[in-house]
Amino acid sequence: MPARRELDRHYRSVISKLTRCQARSLIRDLLRSDADFYPDEAAGVLQVRVHTMANPRSNRAIQHLLDHLNAAEFTYPATNLQLSYILANNAPK
Repeated sequence: MPARRELDRHYRSVISKLTRCQARSLIRDLLRSDADFYPDEAAGVLQVRVHTMANPRSNRAIQHLLDHLNAAEFTYPATNLQLSYILANNAPK
């Protein structure tokens, strides 16, 4: 699973704020959580809106991880769409 590998790469950015066990649990919860995909071919972006977690601390840690993933500027495989991650509660309406 490519998403799992990329999240593992950026796993260390989350560890700085959480214990190793908490970070793994958070990433596991992120991979199990719902997300909505909004492709914008004109802008060349695939926005991934991740649903919020159970508590504000988890949301802050997830946002930190998503910021690192966005900075890496990954493209969705077999397309030219750049992945853009955002928490659903922070998404523009």
